[in-house]
Amino acid sequence: GLAIGVAFASGLEEVALLLAVVIGLQNVPDGFAFAVPMAETGMSNLRVVWYTTLSGVVPQVVAAVFGFSLVSVGAGLFPVSSGFAAGAMLAVVFRELIPSSHGHGHADAATGAFLVGFVLLVVVDAVVVV
Repeated sequence: GLAIGVAFASGLEEVALLLAVVIGLQNVPDGFAFAVPMAETGMSNLRVVWYTTLSGVVPQVVAAVFGFSLVSVGAGLFPVSSGFAAGAMLAVVFRELIPSSHGHGHADAATGAFLVGFVLLVVVDAVVVV
């Protein structure tokens, strides 16, 4: 969300829209991981969908507004805001995703998936820039 707000405030509408789509797609598996335990408790499907949607939308919107506001204050804050957004994403990857993916005997698959994802990132970046 933070990266989306920073991109919109910087006038990079195409990048911001691409980020919004990619982050939205990435939130789908997160939503399933959030929804399944609630559904297993017998909660109604409507409530599960409502809480899952809120858990994905609210933090994204709050972070996007914060990023947009931060960059709107001054153009010189763009590099700082971009660095903060990138740092937040890297912190999640290094502190949570990588350790949890290697702790259950699937280190090779997790590493392979990371490499495939990184290559896709480079390809998408090359396509967007061109």
